[in-house]
Amino acid sequence: MNINIRGDRESRAILVSALLLLFIVIPVSAMWSTRLGINVSVNTGSFDPGIHSYKGYLIETHCVCHSCCVSNVTRLSPDELYLSPDGSSLILDVSLCDDNHHHNGTTCHHCHSSKSYYVIIGILVKNYGTIPVTLQGVNIYDQNPSGGVWSVYKKIYYGPITHLPTTLWNAIRGLTLPPGSTSPPITLDPGDYAIIVLTLKLEPGDYDLVITPAFSQFNHG
Repeated sequence: MNINIRGDRESRAILVSALLLLFIVIPVSAMWSTRLGINVSVNTGSFDPGIHSYKGYLIETHCVCHSCCVSNVTRLSPDELYLSPDGSSLILDVSLCDDNHHHNGTTCHHCHSSKSYYVIIGILVKNYGTIPVTLQGVNIYDQNPSGGVWSVYKKIYYGPITHLPTTLWNAIRGLTLPPGSTSPPITLDPGDYAIIVLTLKLEPGDYDLVITPAFSQFNHG
């Protein structure tokens, strides 16, 4: 390409400077005119473990007229053991009476034995999500600390279980539990089950306990 530049020295200098600037700007502008796009798609799956079913039993050493220290096993009612509003926890809401009354309110005389209770709670959990989860254990929060004296007598876990464990689940109803228990952490693949059996020892009092299975995302590391 031939360019003729005419005019005085100053005009030519200005024109040369303008041309040089043009030659510099055009390549730079062309360099930045291309749009760079990066699309990243990450599918993490769904984390969705939860309570599939639950049940509870009260073992009561109570007074019967003319006889003492008789153990009785009763199923907890829906008013005594129920799901929290968000479905992630169980609420144990019971009032346990003293030596002179049965749990059902019947008065008894002629008996002076001490009285205590065991509550057995079975929790069947399931991994409803699409990624593995880890069952870390179970947490208990007392919403009425002044209501009575309680302690964890035993925690038993079963799992992972790949199918609905009907036979095992039906066998859980007292202090004697089926063999084959494991210990957390327990990894649950999608669709897997696990069973938590929590045994509490309680003295007479009013109880409002929140019982929550503790889950976390499975760590491959």
